[in-house]
Amino acid sequence: MRVTADLGSLLNHHHMKISEIARGTGLTKDTVRLYERLGLLIDISRPFPSNNYKDYGASNIERIQLIKQLQQVGFSLYDCKMVLLSTQDSEFDADLQAIMLQEKIEQIEMKIKELRKLKTKLSEFITED
Repeated sequence: MRVTADLGSLLNHHHMKISEIARGTGLTKDTVRLYERLGLLIDISRPFPSNNYKDYGASNIERIQLIKQLQQVGFSLYDCKMVLLSTQDSEFDADLQAIMLQEKIEQIEMKIKELRKLKTKLSEFITED
């Protein structure tokens, strides 16, 4: 199991290399690179022209945390990207955003119902003798 760094201390970093953001979020470097290629991460720069390091910035820590939470309830990476775009892009159609987010909320509610049913079923196994 990967150990994640304290979120508060990570958010205070001005420059974050891929190894730091990976370690701090519990992701692999390959997953961070995938998120970058898919456009899930923002404000990535190369502040040190003499080397090949990228600065992933502390703003991506919170984005990655949200992506992980959305994936835990069944969102695809495409769904995650749409949620992130709808909340950051001022030109994203407000009506479309509301519809999309409402659909996602309904999916989460359905998942909660399924998990409650599963919890009840598992509890029955404990009480049966």
